[in-house]
Amino acid sequence: MKLPTAPEASHRADSSHLFVARRALFAVVGVLIVISVTMIGSLSYVAWQLNRHEFQHSQHMVEQVWRSRLKSIISSTRDNAFWGDAYQHLHIDTDSDWAFVRGNLGASLYTDFQFEGVFVVGPDDRTRYAVIGGELADRQLESWLGALPKRLIQQARDGAADEQAFTQVQPMGEHPVLLSAAALTPGENPDVEMTDDPQSVLILAYRLTPLKLDQIGTDYDIANLRTPLDGADAVAAPAVRAGELVLRWDPERPGDKLINGLLPVLLLLLAALAVGTFVVFRKSFHTARLMDKQLLAITAGQAALLHQSRHDALTGLPNRTHMQTFLQAELQRLPTREAPVVMLSLDLDNFKAINDVFGHSGGDSVLREVALRLQGCIARQDLLVRHGGDEFILITTSLLDMPAIHGLCRQLIQRIAEPFTVNGQDVFIGLSIGIALCPADACASCELLKFSDLALYEAKKAGRNTWRFYEQAMTTRITERRELEKDLRAAIGADQFTLRYQPRYHISSGRIAGAEALIRWEHPTRGLCMPDRFIGLAEENGSIIALSDWVMHRACSDAVRWEDSLIVSVNISAVEFRTPGLVERVRNVLAATGLPSRRLELEVTERVMIDDAEAGLNVMTALKALGVRLSMDDFGTGYSSLSYLKSFPFDGLKIDRSFINEIEDSAQSQSIVQAIIQLGRSLSLTITAEGVETARQLAYLKSFDCDEAQGYLLSKPMPLEAFVQAMAAQEVQATAGTA
Repeated sequence: MKLPTAPEASHRADSSHLFVARRALFAVVGVLIVISVTMIGSLSYVAWQLNRHEFQHSQHMVEQVWRSRLKSIISSTRDNAFWGDAYQHLHIDTDSDWAFVRGNLGASLYTDFQFEGVFVVGPDDRTRYAVIGGELADRQLESWLGALPKRLIQQARDGAADEQAFTQVQPMGEHPVLLSAAALTPGENPDVEMTDDPQSVLILAYRLTPLKLDQIGTDYDIANLRTPLDGADAVAAPAVRAGELVLRWDPERPGDKLINGLLPVLLLLLAALAVGTFVVFRKSFHTARLMDKQLLAITAGQAALLHQSRHDALTGLPNRTHMQTFLQAELQRLPTREAPVVMLSLDLDNFKAINDVFGHSGGDSVLREVALRLQGCIARQDLLVRHGGDEFILITTSLLDMPAIHGLCRQLIQRIAEPFTVNGQDVFIGLSIGIALCPADACASCELLKFSDLALYEAKKAGRNTWRFYEQAMTTRITERRELEKDLRAAIGADQFTLRYQPRYHISSGRIAGAEALIRWEHPTRGLCMPDRFIGLAEENGSIIALSDWVMHRACSDAVRWEDSLIVSVNISAVEFRTPGLVERVRNVLAATGLPSRRLELEVTERVMIDDAEAGLNVMTALKALGVRLSMDDFGTGYSSLSYLKSFPFDGLKIDRSFINEIEDSAQSQSIVQAIIQLGRSLSLTITAEGVETARQLAYLKSFDCDEAQGYLLSKPMPLEAFVQAMAAQEVQATAGTA
């Protein structure tokens, strides 16, 4: 089902003169486009021709340069090969002194002509003379080159009679080498006779290194003359290919320069022409268009304002104003209809976590999807309203009986329970529903809203993801709760709270190890109130901080008068960990009371880690830096308590009373308690068992080597004076025992 959107404003057709003006504008724009395309196309063609001509010119230039270089190398080869003295001293005989020392065929070929290798290959294809890098070398050609160019050698011998020189390009390491070969002959020297055996061959090696190619390019104004950088460069154009050799370079692109110089000017002129045309035509039909625009704006504005005043901007659902209008109309028709008016207050469970993790954009996408899903569950005549935040109101007049209402609630919860996708991740939320009926519960819109909200509160208290119908008792409970909340705020300033201390005992010695400070509220009319009646309320209304400060200050002040080895334990709410300033508050209490930090123990539940593990760890680390002790309360009731013990800086843990209660009758509970104690010992934690009520329970704990015990068997919570007396009695008993 599509969410409602703002209605479009209706508008009249354009007048005839405006239509003609627009047609003229379209015609002129068409002509401008044709002119622009023609001019830009012509410029591009001229640029292409210039580039093409330069490509051809550079191709011809490189080919000429290569032929010239090749001719020069062949000439050097012929000059040194067809020479009677060379024939006599390097073929008939091998005279290195004549060739190298006297400089006839030596270092000058490297220094003057840049031949990296000069080789004479004898009739047996063995190198009899070699100059490498301008130095006389005793090295075979195939060793230096990597392979013997037999085909080139044979070509040179075959061309000896005609005094021909041959060339060949082959790879050598990273750079190709140009080999020029010719057979040694007496040349025109009549005093030297040619032998009948195969002729020796002179091979000159010219390596085509980047430095040489760059120098050639510089000499002839050829940019970046090179051998191919890679496979793609090898097949690109322009290029000169000579056998296996490929030469590449970067030709000048005069066409690109032409485009870069003229195109901006051309575009500027065309833009100026277009702007001028636009201004002229804009003035030509401005008056007619202005009337239409004004009328359309008025109509659209009225429609948008009406829609905005009655709908939610995010989801497109009706808002409270729309709901009141709809509800009043339905209540007026109530006497004539069979079905009741049913109001359902809907609240998303765990929605805050989505906002915290994915931000408001992620939360908004979920709210839009929730609106779609809820709309898919209701009839056309029903109304779904976004009431604010993650709250919705559903008003239905199509359900005739209670089973139908139950069925709708079940369907709504099932649809919301399906996964939502946020940033590619599946997330899950729940839905709590409170229901009020008209006329059964109320006939006024304000009362229906109030009663359905009370029922919603009860649904959340019942565990969420469920629904509750309004009952009269809910009003009574909420009234009592508000009165209790009012009394609680006043009680903090009226000194109506007191502390009870429940001792913790060393199991091995039976001596007091410390005491847990337990708050009590001495209500002037309700009597003594236990913490479970007001701590949750204090967490909700924000008074938990002031209450906790009072407990810490009183407990630390009392503990200063105790024996120096005794610990005082104070329970810290998970809300305090989420509220900045806990560490500073503890530091101030210790400074004000003078209690050594090692004697203060803060008990926290697993909820602190579940709500925000990283933030909880940071706060605990800061508390440990103060020197206070940290203990995990109710250990064993959470699904991941074991992992938290390793990750968080706890000094002790308290085994939950649910395990202690069953230790006498359940072997499984005994094993669990024993395992917890062993785990705690392995982590060097102090293990305290709470809720010890029988001697057998204490005996089991002693046999398991549990450190401390706390419970009604040992001592009930007592006022400070009674606890001081208990400590004094213990000292008297200890003194009597040693006498």
